[in-house]
Amino acid sequence: GRGTMDNKGPILAWIFAVKELIDKCGGIGRLPMNIALFVEGEEENGSGGFKDTLVSSAGNWFKNTALIVISNTLWIGKDRPCITYGMRGMITLSVEVFGPERDLHSGNEGGVLNEPMTDLVRILSSLLDSDNNVLVPGFYDGVDFEKVKKKIAVFESLKDSIDMDKYAQSLGLDSVSDNSRSFAELLSKKWLIPTLSIVEIRSGDGDQAEDRASQHHYCFGPTKFSVIPHKVVGQVSIRFVASQDPHKLVKAVEAHIQGAFAKLKSSNKVRVAVHNIGDAWEGDERHKMYEAAANAMKACWGDTPLYTYEGGTMPVTSTLEKVLKAPALLLPMGQSTDNPHLANERIRSVNLFQGKNVMRTLIEEVAGVLQTQKSENLRFDLSV
Repeated sequence: GRGTMDNKGPILAWIFAVKELIDKCGGIGRLPMNIALFVEGEEENGSGGFKDTLVSSAGNWFKNTALIVISNTLWIGKDRPCITYGMRGMITLSVEVFGPERDLHSGNEGGVLNEPMTDLVRILSSLLDSDNNVLVPGFYDGVDFEKVKKKIAVFESLKDSIDMDKYAQSLGLDSVSDNSRSFAELLSKKWLIPTLSIVEIRSGDGDQAEDRASQHHYCFGPTKFSVIPHKVVGQVSIRFVASQDPHKLVKAVEAHIQGAFAKLKSSNKVRVAVHNIGDAWEGDERHKMYEAAANAMKACWGDTPLYTYEGGTMPVTSTLEKVLKAPALLLPMGQSTDNPHLANERIRSVNLFQGKNVMRTLIEEVAGVLQTQKSENLRFDLSV
């Protein structure tokens, strides 16, 4: 069911892990550290009050935070536990082309003017080549390709964790490789390289109620082939890596779009609107807290976890680190086949119960790390 893996299951696992530890220690006052559960349920609506609540509570509920733990990602496969230590950031923007004051008839006016849709298609087609390389000058600025090469070598060890044929089938494709890229290079494309995706093209503004309400006359009968829209919008999603400056990236994309439009010598106008920028995040797998997490996972699963990235975006991770001034850990509980956000979302019972055990063991491991760093009468906070 919806939310089983993302994120009701992990939340309950944490609650039961803390309850078991309280019982084991003989009461809440005997826990080895303070534990704060920060549960926020408005991610799909933009988490509007998240940062304000975090900042206002940082000096009270979250004072002296030593570690942030988030369980909201997935294993790379089905059998081996993972620690996620990097996620790309996200820029969402729209490209709007407009000209005539109203929609026109393709039979009466077609061919006598620069049509907004044609201009938009030409602009968007200038962004990528047939190999999905982004053609925007400066788009890859800030990417450490030497680091990427080293990571590719490391990723080869993950090859047995993914069945590429099944992965392709899950996407509804015959294959995800043209045989010119290795498995590790495909992972680097998913995790370490900035990408640009054109996710939607529509007529009208797309943000105003009157435009949405008028869409019906494009959608049925023979007249759907007769309307030249006076305004069209293309939605673009950009994923960038932690070493890049998203604001410079936006300027580069805007400059390219304006340049591509100028070459058309069109009578229309173009406008670029940036809707949101979500931070990228990258952790330090050498940190002692990551060692503690690896120890907890090995103790419960009997196997050393894989260190992986994820191509998606979770801006709250970077926000939590900046506000609480503590390292973050992303500890996924679910398998790659758990279908978060999709039909038949699930979490395997073994993963749920072992996830609970991992979290309980992690608290004990972290307590051991902190005991070596601070005096016995100093308290620490663990924010989840």
